[in-house]
Amino acid sequence: MIDKVLVNSETVVLASGGARGITAECVKKLAERSQCKFVLLGRSSIEAPLPEWADGIENESELKRLIMQDMQAKGEKPTPPKVQSSFRRVLAQREIEGTLDAIRSHGGQAEYI
Repeated sequence: MIDKVLVNSETVVLASGGARGITAECVKKLAERSQCKFVLLGRSSIEAPLPEWADGIENESELKRLIMQDMQAKGEKPTPPKVQSSFRRVLAQREIEGTLDAIRSHGGQAEYI
């Protein structure tokens, strides 16, 4: 039986679903204490940057209004399911980027796949 697991800056932690939710909170705490490297696996894509019009917009209705305007500008019909899907995508990407930033701010390394 192992009484204590040593995690330090040489450790690599692989976390599935680790960039959002409760797992992300645990990963951030571990980064705070160990400054190790994290490889976070997730289903959300963060390859494309968030649109500039979404920067700093925290209000849900305002963000959805901007999503609808963006869709209309692209010639798309902004249906409620499409707007909600885009809204969730923006929130997910913000949360993932926040987790990666938190890890790095504690001296750890982070990669999201």
